[in-house]
Amino acid sequence: MTKPQTKPPLSRYRTCGELVFISGQVPVVGPERLVPETFDEQVEVTLENFRSAVTAAGAALGTILKVNVFLADRKDIPAFNQVYQAFFDGHELPARTMLIAQLPDARYRLEIECTAFKASI
Repeated sequence: MTKPQTKPPLSRYRTCGELVFISGQVPVVGPERLVPETFDEQVEVTLENFRSAVTAAGAALGTILKVNVFLADRKDIPAFNQVYQAFFDGHELPARTMLIAQLPDARYRLEIECTAFKASI
């Protein structure tokens, strides 16, 4: 694992009433913000960071309405889809957009953001 550039100036999430907006989650581990080397490891780390942000904001996997996925390489789509579907196992899949994009750190191979609602409603 390698250490990324500086931490970006953003909020992990914001709320507006019952709506929750999760900023893009990337494959960084711990306060050292280390980046895993393999795509599979990056997906696992990013989804766990994603789950943590959703929960911290008062939402849950079952209350996610829309997910935006940004991949650095289209060849990773099948591998991502397999892990993504297992991640939401037991929950209705949210609406989703997937884009191929140049990510802010060249070592990142994906970024995921979403809109959800608080689990209390």
